[in-house]
Amino acid sequence: MYTFDSREVTHGDTFLCLPGGEKYTKDAQKKGAIDSISLTRIELALFAKTYFSAPDKSLCVIGVTGTNGKTSISHFVYQALQYCKHTPLVLGTLTSPLTTMESWNLYKHMNDHAWNNGSHVIMEVSSH
Repeated sequence: MYTFDSREVTHGDTFLCLPGGEKYTKDAQKKGAIDSISLTRIELALFAKTYFSAPDKSLCVIGVTGTNGKTSISHFVYQALQYCKHTPLVLGTLTSPLTTMESWNLYKHMNDHAWNNGSHVIMEVSSH
């Protein structure tokens, strides 16, 4: 398996090292990582999209951005889609430590949702 978070490494994993994460490579190896690959965030996103077979292609992805109200609007859209008999998923402030999660986690959540017959992903998107 792959992980970009050295705290989540288990025996046999490959550590995906993001810029600035070099100091965690030894920790990953101590936890059993068999390899370490240095990637930029763009390279990680492209790798994740390929690894998870582009789940965004089978889902309707809705991004909500702005200064205030992203969480509320995301959940209003979620409720409206449920009312219309769709199977949505919300990703954002209430489901992640960051408003917009790292691309690896984003694609993993989308992949899981697509495999469970999900139809839509509503995600809070940081304006930064």
